Amino acid sequence: MIEFVKSELLCFMQQKSCVLSFDDLVTLTSDFYSCDEIKGAVSCVYNYIEQRPPMYKGVDKDKKSVADLLKLILNPEIKLPTYVAVDIARLPPVGVEHLDTSALLQELALLRSEVRAFGEV
Repeated sequence: MIEFVKSELLCFMQQKSCVLSFDDLVTLTSDFYSCDEIKGAVSCVYNYIEQRPPMYKGVDKDKKSVADLLKLILNPEIKLPTYVAVDIARLPPVGVEHLDTSALLQELALLRSEVRAFGEV
C-alpha cells in the first residue's frame, strides 16, 4: 500500500530528481524554501529511516541538509512514502526546459479569447 505524506519541499525533490541535476536541484530547493521548511522536511524523512539527521552549522547548513535529503530520496534501498503538494504555490519554478506545457497552452487560450473579445468591442 502506498503511503502519501504532505510536503511540498519533498514532493518537489522527489518529482524533479529525475529531470534536474543534483547540484541544480539542491541549489533551487535551498534557495526557495525557508530554514524552517527544510528542518521540517529533514525531520519528516528521518522518521522513516533508522539514523539521526546530521546537524550542520554555518552559512550553507541548509544546502548541506537539502543535499542529504536528496541523497536519501535517490537511494533505492530506502523506502520513503510518496510526498504530495497541497499548495502548488509552494513549488519553485524551474527553467523553460521543464515547463508545464499544458499550463502554458491554457494561458495562451485565455489570452487569445481576451484579445478576440477586445476586438469585438
